[in-house]
Amino acid sequence: MPIKAILKSISKKNLHISGGLGSINDPIILDKDGPLDYVKTEDTILKYIGILHGVTWRKIDKSLIKHNGRYIDHIKIEVVDTIDEEVITHIENYFFDIDYFFRRY
Repeated sequence: MPIKAILKSISKKNLHISGGLGSINDPIILDKDGPLDYVKTEDTILKYIGILHGVTWRKIDKSLIKHNGRYIDHIKIEVVDTIDEEVITHIENYFFDIDYFFRRY
């Protein structure tokens, strides 16, 4: 199931995204018809991914990279999960294709 459909089932919002699940080779693509504040869109997507997995998270790093000739936001988050009263943290990486927003200016 595409990421857009998965997140729409949780958020009930039509998020302006397409593409993959957020890996470097299959990034979440922010569509050109979406809001110009793509950073807010990225945060909203991460919020719903957290809800989907039943975890909380915080952004610990963000960097702009080029991959296969496209501009990609690399966002590193610390995920906090509680299982049987034990707090478990780990790092996850998400990649957003924001090429359209850089090429339009």
